[in-house]
Amino acid sequence: MLGILLRLFSVLGIVLLAVIGLALFALLLVLFVPVSYSLDGVRDLERMDFHVKLRWLFGLVRADIRYPTPGAIWARIFGIRVFDSGRVKEKASKGSKETAKEKAAEAAGSAEGSGGSGSAGNAEKAGSTEKAEKAEDKKTVDGAQNQDVSGRGDSASASAGDKSSSPLKLRYYWELLQEEDAQQLILHGFFRLGRILRGIRPRTIRGQIRFGTGSPDTTGYCMAVYGMLFPYLGENITLTPDFEEAVLVGECSVKGYVSVAAILFHSGSVLFDRRLRKVIKSLKKGGSING
Repeated sequence: MLGILLRLFSVLGIVLLAVIGLALFALLLVLFVPVSYSLDGVRDLERMDFHVKLRWLFGLVRADIRYPTPGAIWARIFGIRVFDSGRVKEKASKGSKETAKEKAAEAAGSAEGSGGSGSAGNAEKAGSTEKAEKAEDKKTVDGAQNQDVSGRGDSASASAGDKSSSPLKLRYYWELLQEEDAQQLILHGFFRLGRILRGIRPRTIRGQIRFGTGSPDTTGYCMAVYGMLFPYLGENITLTPDFEEAVLVGECSVKGYVSVAAILFHSGSVLFDRRLRKVIKSLKKGGSING
């Protein structure tokens, strides 16, 4: 008997370890396998089309977005389509049409069943009901007027108290932002935000664009800005000016990837900063200041 229990516990332990190992493996995949993205856009004189692709785990999980035609979103996992916005819209339209037909049929049946019977009795009931409603409305109006007068007095006193305490709160918050901990926290937050944006920035940008504002001087100003940004944009983006017409046509391609682990690391370094907790406590104290 003891041997059977030991074997059972050993099997259960192996299964539990396998489940924990699979869970850790899936967590590591989510954290450290980046999500790649790409954006392809085309615009000419007749059409405009944008296609966004998201790929994860070597393309086993993917999502596609098309805009404006056909204006659809779909997702696949291991080649199986798990979401399609086109099918969702079709089901919703079919359901709304069926509901409208059912309501129309019910309305037609109720109208035929009621007919013209009981019109005199309905008229007498309507007259008595109208008198009772008038009396009730008069009582309601009198009570509302009394409550309005008392409510105005309370709101006036409350607004006066808020106005007197507002300058004190603003001064407190301003002085709080000037403290060393708050200044260091703001700088730390901007630093981490910059690292996140740097991590998700596109790695490849390509484009061929022909543009014109319809005015030669403003088109020249735009080309001057492009000349200043050229060292950062590189030779992969070609901008051709049109000094005669207002036009914006061309094609572009943007590719990059996003790491979940990097985003969580930089976000957590700010959320778990002791200075953040200290600043939040100070902000709560400022909310209790009264004139």
